[in-house]
Amino acid sequence: MIHTKRLLSEPSAEGLSDLMRTQQRLVEEMLFRTIELSALVDSGQHRFIGRALDDLERAERELGRTELVRAAMTEAILGSEAGTEPGLEDILTAIDDDASAAIQRTADQIRQTLGEIDRVRRDTAPTAAERVARTRRAASAATSPAGLYGRD
Repeated sequence: MIHTKRLLSEPSAEGLSDLMRTQQRLVEEMLFRTIELSALVDSGQHRFIGRALDDLERAERELGRTELVRAAMTEAILGSEAGTEPGLEDILTAIDDDASAAIQRTADQIRQTLGEIDRVRRDTAPTAAERVARTRRAASAATSPAGLYGRD
């Protein structure tokens, strides 16, 4: 992981590019964990769902922290005007072409991966809710007196 204090003490386009690559890795981790969670639900391996959710939440928290650092770096590189928060386009126009191209590519990859996460979540949610409900009904039936002692 990139050292946050160093990045903020020496803000640069290269440091920003490195930080955004870290964000891309975290978004990829979130996609992986989302797919993993979907597979666990599909396969009925509910005992591991809590662990998968914890891993997903950890990646989301880390991404949030890197987003704060990215915003601070962007402001430090550009200087901040009262009441305005610089965006991606602002930084891309203020830095050299090589760094700008790298940052743009990474930003595009992050957007694409976030879109994939949304698709997986959207496609999985209805079937996951249905499978969880079915599993709960089956568990409830298995622990009922008739389920425990067999049906005659």
